[in-house]
Amino acid sequence: MAEQATARKTALITGASMGEGYAIARHLAQAGFNIALNARVDQMAAAAVQRLKQDLKDSDIKVMMLSGDVTYPYSRDEMMADFYREFRTLDVLVNNDGTGAYRRCDLFNVTPDSWDNNMSINAKGLFFFSQMAAKRMMAVRYPEGEHPYIINVTSIYAELANPHCVEFCVSKAAAAMVTQVLALRLATTPIRVYEVRAGLIENELSRKVNTEYSALTRTGGVPMKRQGSTDDVARAVTALATGALGYTTGEVIRVDGGMHIH
Repeated sequence: MAEQATARKTALITGASMGEGYAIARHLAQAGFNIALNARVDQMAAAAVQRLKQDLKDSDIKVMMLSGDVTYPYSRDEMMADFYREFRTLDVLVNNDGTGAYRRCDLFNVTPDSWDNNMSINAKGLFFFSQMAAKRMMAVRYPEGEHPYIINVTSIYAELANPHCVEFCVSKAAAAMVTQVLALRLATTPIRVYEVRAGLIENELSRKVNTEYSALTRTGGVPMKRQGSTDDVARAVTALATGALGYTTGEVIRVDGGMHIH
């Protein structure tokens, strides 16, 4: 028998301890979603949960911690089981967890371990966690006109080639294709699938390449002449998760200040 959708909608965000992931969790909580925050490290997940509860103040929104690594099958199983013990249904999965190259270098110096790490987290983990979530979502009977969502946060480097982080570019291009095949496979179900393709976003990790990012914004690489914020990404995800685009699936929303315009 199909499970009934619950009144308070729920969202699970991977890689949510900082940056875009945390901003997405905060925006979705402010939009009325119960939230599950995932991080690979227990302490980081716990700290993010505590921070979000403080940000929400006296709200009755429920926030739970999901510590685990989406690249490992047993970890995905445990996280999904923990989620469903706390929240009966999953309405929005945001695949935000990601990683970069071990070191920025010419493509002739890329190492197999860096390649494998990028593909494992940015593409394989994203696919199999989405597969698991989609199966669960398909077992729920949603009211007419309501949809669950899978939203993949990727990078503008899914389409812009950069020979100094080739493994990152290839893994994000793979994640972009996952969005398309999922959207096509699930088009006849209530599930809608989207990709939010982030540009140069100011966050804790981008500080390592801030000189390069600043140069790109100054020299016209970003038509809007500024880097984006984590809130810019979070607002796009929230618009999708709250049904703003209606009759769509498989859409790519670029949050990049026009960087993709060649």
